[in-house]
Amino acid sequence: MTRLMRDPHFPYLPRDFIETRHGLIFAVVSYQPQDEKVGCFLRYIFEGNIWKKVDTEKANTLLKQSYPQYCYQSKQFEASFHAVSVSDIIKHYRPEERLRSVLQHEPTDEIEQKLHKLIPILVRCGVNCNLLGLTGSMLINQQRKNSDIDLVVYGREAFLQTRQAVQKALAESIIDKLSIALMEDNYNRRAGELSFDEFSWHENRKFNKAAIDGTKFDIGMVCLANELEHD
Repeated sequence: MTRLMRDPHFPYLPRDFIETRHGLIFAVVSYQPQDEKVGCFLRYIFEGNIWKKVDTEKANTLLKQSYPQYCYQSKQFEASFHAVSVSDIIKHYRPEERLRSVLQHEPTDEIEQKLHKLIPILVRCGVNCNLLGLTGSMLINQQRKNSDIDLVVYGREAFLQTRQAVQKALAESIIDKLSIALMEDNYNRRAGELSFDEFSWHENRKFNKAAIDGTKFDIGMVCLANELEHD
C-alpha cells in the first residue's frame, strides 16, 4: 500500500510539531524552507514542569520578548509567523509515526481508546491507514479527557477517500454527527460572519468532522510533494 515518503533533505510538513532546546513546541505550517528555516507557529511552552498550550497573542508576545530570532516575516506569503533553524530543533514529532505508535500499544486513556475504535472503522470504509497521522495534543501525548482527535491525511486522493469514509460511517450510524454542543464549540472557535445554522450546514456537508462516543474528531489534508505548485 502507498506510504508517506518525506524529503530526506527537508522532512518537515505542515501539522508536524518541532521542539527546540528552549522548551518550545511549534506546529509546522510551511512545506518548503523559509530562508533555510522551518516555517511554523508556537503552540506549547514548557512551564511549571508541564507543557502548556498558548494562544496566538501570548505566542507572539513571548517570542518578541524572549526569542525574537523566531519571529519571521515571509516575503513569499506576505505574512508574519514563526521560523526555527533546523539546528535549534531537538525533536521532530511526525504524525504518521505517532499514530502507528499509539495503535501498536494498549490505550492509556479514554481518548486513545476512542482512537483505537475510530481507525478500524475508517479503514473498513476504505481509508489507507498508511496515509493517516495524528496531530494536535495527541501528537505530543498531552491530550485530556475533553480533547479532540486531530487526524492528518496525506494527499488529495486519500483526503477525498477519508471524507467519503466519514460520510459512509455516518450513514451507517457507526459514528455520529457533531452534537449541538460540539458544533457550538467549533463555531465559537472559528467565529465568522455566518450564523450558527449556516455554519452548521456548511460544516456538515464537508464530512471532515464527526464524533465518536461523544468526542469530536476532524481530518485535515497535507499535500504530497507532487501535488504542490512550485514557483
